[in-house]
Amino acid sequence: MKLFTFSKSIDDKMAHKKDEKFEPFIEHVRKTENYLKELIEKYCIEEILKNLFYEFKIRDSYVETVYEIIKYHDIGKLTEEFQDGLKLGNISITHSDIGFYTISSLLTDKALSGKLKEKEFVFLLLIATVVSRHHSFLLDINEILFWNEEKEKYVRYILEFLETENDKDTIIKMTKSAFGNLNMRKIKKVINIEFYLLYKLLNSLLITCDYLATMEFMKGVKFIPKIIDNGLKNEIFENISSRKINGNFNPDIDKEIEKLRLMKKEEIFDLNTLRSVITAKIEEKFEKSKKNVFFIEVPTGGGKTNISLRLIRKLLGKKKKVFYVIPYVNIIEQSFDYFRKFIPGEYITRYDHKYIDISDDENKEKSYTQTLFLNFPFVFTTHVGFFDMFFRNGKSDNFNFYQIANSAIIFDEVQAYNPKFWNTLSNIFYYLSKYLNTTIIIMSATLPDFTKFIEKEDFVENLTPDVVDHKLFERANYVFLDKDVEKKF
Repeated sequence: MKLFTFSKSIDDKMAHKKDEKFEPFIEHVRKTENYLKELIEKYCIEEILKNLFYEFKIRDSYVETVYEIIKYHDIGKLTEEFQDGLKLGNISITHSDIGFYTISSLLTDKALSGKLKEKEFVFLLLIATVVSRHHSFLLDINEILFWNEEKEKYVRYILEFLETENDKDTIIKMTKSAFGNLNMRKIKKVINIEFYLLYKLLNSLLITCDYLATMEFMKGVKFIPKIIDNGLKNEIFENISSRKINGNFNPDIDKEIEKLRLMKKEEIFDLNTLRSVITAKIEEKFEKSKKNVFFIEVPTGGGKTNISLRLIRKLLGKKKKVFYVIPYVNIIEQSFDYFRKFIPGEYITRYDHKYIDISDDENKEKSYTQTLFLNFPFVFTTHVGFFDMFFRNGKSDNFNFYQIANSAIIFDEVQAYNPKFWNTLSNIFYYLSKYLNTTIIIMSATLPDFTKFIEKEDFVENLTPDVVDHKLFERANYVFLDKDVEKKF
């Protein structure tokens, strides 16, 4: 369903100004569309959107309508007041809210013509609220769904540039009525965790594409999204199999893989063999599983970092990106340094408060953008850094949410969480895996069983092998201090 068909020329309408140069509005639309198509294609997002629409019993043909809403998110800039302010360098009028009201009016026009059923109209109207917040933080939708009488004249003006199936006065009148008739009962029929994921995903795509399109005009910097492609996949495969990399024992594991998988606990007499057997057995179960969430409990010193590297190797042809999420900065350093042996430097980064790399002095703008948009196929970050992207409502926090789609996430040392959050975590893992096709690997030396915290089907595969309780891991002695000893400390 096409919303935007222009009946009058907008060639003289501008979107941005740099010095004395103007960017035509339609050129910004084109750039936004190009970035949108590229991100959707590279991260295979269209299938995810269609599946989410299916959950709401909304025809997947409306995915194209949502793309159109994102492309024309700046439609509110067409007002005379904005155009005059842009030319004079003193813009005194907003455009995101006017854009939302305009899009709402176009949706109303389609509903009046019988091309949108009530449920479809409400669904698309709720989604369109992302336009009203694309220059600010997200709000609860019920705080946005109201008609602003003061902005009505601007909507009328913009509608004169667009073809509609009903007269403009009727459209405005019925749009105001639609807002007045919306209530929490209707809204609650739509809003749930699936809608939350969809809303965050679309907001992430909109603000990212808008930023990148604007940056291309203002800074002359073209952004090229990096994902795990065949070239990187083959290079990582080669490095993991290389004996030239210091401390890499993976070639030995690969050579003896079948033998290691068959070894029993009583046949293991040294720690290196035990690590290799654990790795081989975990990998075997991983290969056979059809699930998307896994947990692994391996004692400290059991080689969890290398296990995660090998499991990622199995996913390289399927996943677009890897997030390695760790609670502590010092552990990030250890894991990051290990992975960097196998992954070329331009494809891996750390993202925590101690490490934001803008070392490229010759092109700091480009380097900053690479970091801001986490434009690396492998990202090592803290739990706080990752979950800010999921829970916080700030614009910068939501830029990269779309990158979770069709990616892999390694959660290490997850026992660091307060147990009261385990139920929430279980639900997050379930919904990300189900709707965003995210593969999640949860690792710890002492791991809670997340399956007992969620009332869903059995969605987690336990990869922990039976050899992890081997006596070789009994290397710690516990000494209870008496009161006299305690005083010395």
